[in-house]
Amino acid sequence: MSDHIINNDLAYCKQAKYTCSVGIFCTVSSDELQLAFKTLSIAARSEFVSKILILITDNESINENFISLDSSDIFSHKFEVECGNYGSGYETAIRDGGYDQVSARNAALDILYKKDVDWVMQHDADDVYDLSFYERICTDYAEHQAIMTECYTLNSNSSYIVNSKLCKVMYGKKLINPHIRVWKRELKLKFNKSKRVSDTYANETRHCGVEFPDGMKLILIKKPSHYHLHRLLNKRHSNFLDKGNTHEIKLEEELKEKLKTILL
Repeated sequence: MSDHIINNDLAYCKQAKYTCSVGIFCTVSSDELQLAFKTLSIAARSEFVSKILILITDNESINENFISLDSSDIFSHKFEVECGNYGSGYETAIRDGGYDQVSARNAALDILYKKDVDWVMQHDADDVYDLSFYERICTDYAEHQAIMTECYTLNSNSSYIVNSKLCKVMYGKKLINPHIRVWKRELKLKFNKSKRVSDTYANETRHCGVEFPDGMKLILIKKPSHYHLHRLLNKRHSNFLDKGNTHEIKLEEELKEKLKTILL
């Protein structure tokens, strides 16, 4: 990763408190659309989240059978659902109809960058965040341009599991599965192929990433905020994760209650 301007001083981070908004995008296959609605409905409860864009990646047109948002839901106005055909299959080459993750994510960004939001945030269908995190983005981290968080893989409502291979030392800190999923809209960043992946896998767009500019004002957040659900859902990589160690974690009570409905 390039050098960035790192400032974790709390006084500096909190000197500019003002209300702004977060726009979220999620690219998802039709098979996982309902899961995306459930997880993103948590984010929708935050007053700091103003727009949630879901891009269905394997359909040319919206099938009403896919849409289960209750029109009476007080947060439904925050959602926008778009669609396109970007192929399917992480193991299949793009030329053979595999999922073009780069094109799908950049198409979602093109839509979101036209919205009146201050921050852009990437969500996966199996991601959840503490509700307080969205507020901190807008109030505590306003002077920054991007936010790096650790990512905890939950295996219960009170524990997470981590494989040591996911731990990295970055900027002098040991971080658990670090991600940058939040950046200022003004940066207008796009996803690019990973050269290592392109040289290794048939589908050259999987594990694509955003290239952040040098000198960007980045803050590292070690307070647990970002959680993956794929182990709880017994999705791919579960066997790899099970080789790790389990640790206790304390989630916000509102998030714990919402997780119970997701995991029914």
